Amino acid sequence: MSKGTLIGWRGIGPNAGEFVAAEDGFGYVCQQVGIEVFDRTALEADEFKEMLIEWYFSGNWVEVHKTANISGEAMAAINRMGAKAHGGADNG
Repeated sequence: MSKGTLIGWRGIGPNAGEFVAAEDGFGYVCQQVGIEVFDRTALEADEFKEMLIEWYFSGNWVEVHKTANISGEAMAAINRMGAKAHGGADNG
């Protein structure tokens, strides 16, 4: 069974109540770990970006996937959580 499209991560434990949208994931991670400059043209940039996101969200976060089973009301709640997520420039 397919998980569906990743739409973001929901915080648990110390991150409870937070939601980071998938498109904001890398910028959020960079902000949290102090990466201010990222060279997208570097040879291993894409692999590093994927690895960093996977590592960071492997802790107190749960992936949220869009599936046919998510109601419109549930998606609206997820979107509201995303609006409350920490801001920051997308570095990648």
